[in-house]
Amino acid sequence: MYDEREIEDSLEFVEHIDLYEKCRVDNIVDVMGLRDTLHSGFVGNTSTEDIKSDKIANEEKESSLHDKYAGCDIFTENAEFRHYVDSVSDKLCQEKDNVVKRRTRWNIADFIFIAVCIIISFAITYTFTHYVAHHTKVEGSSMNNTLSDGDYLIVEKVSYYIHDPKRYDIVIFPYSEEVNYIKRIIGLPGEKVQIIDGNVYINDSMLKDDIYGMEPVEDPGMAADPVYLAEDEYFVMGDNRNSSIDSRSSYLGAVKRDRIEGKAVYRFWPFSCFGGID
Repeated sequence: MYDEREIEDSLEFVEHIDLYEKCRVDNIVDVMGLRDTLHSGFVGNTSTEDIKSDKIANEEKESSLHDKYAGCDIFTENAEFRHYVDSVSDKLCQEKDNVVKRRTRWNIADFIFIAVCIIISFAITYTFTHYVAHHTKVEGSSMNNTLSDGDYLIVEKVSYYIHDPKRYDIVIFPYSEEVNYIKRIIGLPGEKVQIIDGNVYINDSMLKDDIYGMEPVEDPGMAADPVYLAEDEYFVMGDNRNSSIDSRSSYLGAVKRDRIEGKAVYRFWPFSCFGGID
């Protein structure tokens, strides 16, 4: 009347369910990598005789169960051990909550750290651009053929902390808050500058090594008469001498030392002219 095979399959299925319940806690502990730790902690709470008897019983049970159910590792079915596992699980959950709280504090600390880094970055940038170097753009043709309209230059300031500007340096100084002039130093402090017959004279001697001017000067401006420079003044001119507003003009005149911001040393745009400048 009854199919014995179906009854055996049903009994085996029930046995599998019971086995699953016994394995569930043990398998979870195995996945977390805590099986050996929990076992040793549990064993530490038992006597030596109990350890030996439990060990023999467990070995016999594990051997028989491993043979019948490959891959299903029965650790123990002791109710006290289950209680021990539950207590450890509670401790792990509590520790997880503590970690979350610590991570919240770390996030606040990270925010403060990032804010400090931004402030330091701005301070470094400000210090660098105001006291070390910055870039500027050439506008106009007064420095042709050395520099062209639209060139981008690096202006360094450090060297002028060490020594004063020299003759033929290309210097940058402000004309207004938004406009900078780029010119070449021709006359130095304490010198007499005069332009005669299109040539520049320094202290009554013609400046023969001036190889930067494109052509003889047609309009000497103020320098038609001798210009005596003070101890902190420089006479500047554009390399395109006949198309330049410079120290020959009465409204610009000689440039004070404290107005010179730095020396143009490098051109980084356009790439076809990339490199140092004379």
